Amino acid sequence: MTAQQPPKNIGKQMVSEYASLRADVERLGMLIWRWNLKTDEVHFSKAWHSLTGYSKEEIVTGEAWLEKVHPEHLSMLSEA
Repeated sequence: MTAQQPPKNIGKQMVSEYASLRADVERLGMLIWRWNLKTDEVHFSKAWHSLTGYSKEEIVTGEAWLEKVHPEHLSMLSEA
C-alpha cells in the first residue's frame, strides 16, 4: 500500500470514501500521519512534510520518526 493507493481487498464503497478522504486531507492542508505498527511503515500528508521539512524518503519507518522526536518528549509517547 502506498500513500496514493487504498489498501487491497476493500469494497468499492470504501475505495470511493478513501479517495474522498485523501482529497479532503490534501485540499485542507491537514497534518495527517499514520503508522502501521505491524510493518513499521509510516505515511505523512504533504502538509506534514511541508511543515517539518522532512522528505518522504527521510522518514519511512516508525523507528526513523522516533529518532526525530525531542528526547524530552519521548516519555509522553510511551505513555500514549
